[in-house]
Amino acid sequence: MKASVYECDMCQVVKKETNHWFLGYAGAGVLLIEAWDDHVAGQGDYKHLCGDRCVHKFVQSAIPSRVTPAMRCEPADGSGLVIPNRTPVGRQPSGLNRC
Repeated sequence: MKASVYECDMCQVVKKETNHWFLGYAGAGVLLIEAWDDHVAGQGDYKHLCGDRCVHKFVQSAIPSRVTPAMRCEPADGSGLVIPNRTPVGRQPSGLNRC
């Protein structure tokens, strides 16, 4: 069985045996970044991202350029950690703001 060859969707570098790659998905109001998984990587909707720099480029390209201040989420405690407005899995940690 021939191994799949993956290329970073942001900078076109070819994936070798490193484990620092990520998978990204943006669509239908969702932005998702996951650790690399060979089984998921073959699905057409995911972007292949070679590392932190390309993850940042992907996120930046997926966020609308005209986000108004009213659309931004601000943490109540100033920690910088915000939980998106979706149903949490399990119990929500105390002290975190939902947007």
